[in-house]
Amino acid sequence: MVARGIRVAEVVRSNRITQTTFELITLRRMKGGFYPMLVPVVDMKQTGQKIVSLRIQRGISVRDLQTMLGFSTPQSIYKWQRGETLPTIENLVALACILSVPIDEIVAAECRKS
Repeated sequence: MVARGIRVAEVVRSNRITQTTFELITLRRMKGGFYPMLVPVVDMKQTGQKIVSLRIQRGISVRDLQTMLGFSTPQSIYKWQRGETLPTIENLVALACILSVPIDEIVAAECRKS
């Protein structure tokens, strides 16, 4: 039997969330216990660096991206680029279309054993 769940781990410093790591945990029931399997972990800093790099390669400014995404201010984009937050799935899909790349070229993720 296989059980699946989602765990959100937050690292808090000075009462402020500085990093959020989304981990998908797959557990397998083996010999009376649950054993964790591979866990995908998103690296927010590296994802932000990828957004900056792809944006610059395409010659798109932050203000241009703000307009394309329909944001009133560019603050969300700056937060993504600094690795403080991640785009929502809707914004990630839009970014992939704007930058002409698949989503997995934007998101920096790796699978780890937990």
